[in-house]
Amino acid sequence: MSFAHMQLKENFLTRNQKDLLKARHRHERDKRLCDRIKSILLLDEGWTYPQLAHALLLDEDTIRRYYKTYLEGGKEALLNLNYAGSESYSLRYF
Repeated sequence: MSFAHMQLKENFLTRNQKDLLKARHRHERDKRLCDRIKSILLLDEGWTYPQLAHALLLDEDTIRRYYKTYLEGGKEALLNLNYAGSESYSLRYF
């Protein structure tokens, strides 16, 4: 099933998982990671993809991807910013 059609399950977090995510959110300085944490916490409370996308000014597919990442890899995967980027324009042609 593609993540675009992934069904939300309300209350998928345990109390401990919520507490850990909230603690991390309080101490996190990177806005991108805070948005990821908020997405998971609010999805657990029953918010929909469109509601979250509107509130956080993100694309619905981005919220779906955060949810899929969390379900598949937990907090560690969600909070991993392993963006490699693309090769610099100048390096491609020399």
